[in-house]
Amino acid sequence: MVDKKHIDDLVAHREIREAELREIGNEIRKSARTAAVAFIDLSDSTALKESTEPEIWLGNVYRFIRSVESCVRQFDGAVVKRIGDEVLATFESVSQCEQFLDELQKDEVLRNYSFKAAVDYGEVFFLKFLEHLEDDPYGSAVDRCARISKLAKAGVVVCSRHYQEELGERTDSYIRFGPFKLPGITEPQEVYVRRQRGVDDRKAYLKPLLDALNDPSMDRPHYHSVARQFSVKDFDFIESKSGKPFLLRELLNAPKLPLCLTKFLETLKELKYEDEASNYIGYLVEWEGVFKSARLMFGELNVIVQPARDRTSDLIMLNMPLVMTDHMRRIDEGSTIKFRGIIIKIIGGDTPVLDYVDIEVPNRPLPAS
Repeated sequence: MVDKKHIDDLVAHREIREAELREIGNEIRKSARTAAVAFIDLSDSTALKESTEPEIWLGNVYRFIRSVESCVRQFDGAVVKRIGDEVLATFESVSQCEQFLDELQKDEVLRNYSFKAAVDYGEVFFLKFLEHLEDDPYGSAVDRCARISKLAKAGVVVCSRHYQEELGERTDSYIRFGPFKLPGITEPQEVYVRRQRGVDDRKAYLKPLLDALNDPSMDRPHYHSVARQFSVKDFDFIESKSGKPFLLRELLNAPKLPLCLTKFLETLKELKYEDEASNYIGYLVEWEGVFKSARLMFGELNVIVQPARDRTSDLIMLNMPLVMTDHMRRIDEGSTIKFRGIIIKIIGGDTPVLDYVDIEVPNRPLPAS
């Protein structure tokens, strides 16, 4: 009887504890609500700290953070915390967050600073660990936003697909840059880059390509076409879903894959499961290969490259803009080319596809007229 009574007490105590845990779980769930999350990070502050006195760089950081926090509160956002030179803020809606981002661009003080931002949207759990602190946001949206922010370069605002889908009429204000594998997140995540209002940055990052295309030595007197002058309008990356040269190297800090092309292809063949190849999506690569062909498919130019002349079964596809068609015609089949781009997908588990491609082509004298 003693043992039975003892067991009954244990069971009763267990049921009480389970009820308490359920109540705690309910309280945690009640703290969840959809919200926009923003990380705003001061760029190049490390170099400033090494080259100036503490009172100077500390004052510089203080003015930056104070200005950002002022913009946050102007649109009813909450300044959660300062993380070094970074500010974490939340907003009840994407609309408020967009107004905040607009203000960052217009703010007189912040115009003197170089900074980047990342924004996301989703279910957020707001938990208070100490009474005097702001509610601390937790959840997938916060984790994803923190990781996406690492991709942005100075002057750039990036967001996730979850945020972009909540933009409504302002959807076109963000450019899709494709999937990226983020640390700690299983599936590759779509990343978008915000356009600066009233600013056409394309002139700067398309200049190398335009200079090459418009070089007088590119005249082709034996072609049945008139040599043309290319301009920024020929590269309307908003309408194009692929073939966006130079954009990525100017706007994003994509992680570099430390494998040569041959080693990478061998690694793909050693994978046990085909879906493991997605772990390499979003990596920057700098490879050399043998030009095989260029063809128009579904309104874009696909360049086919082999790792070597004796490996005809292994292929790499490069997405290029249509305006590069004539330029690619100058390359002889079998020529060695160097290229740099981002892995955006892997077909069949063993054929990488690259976008944002910079290509270095061999010089070849033009035929005499």
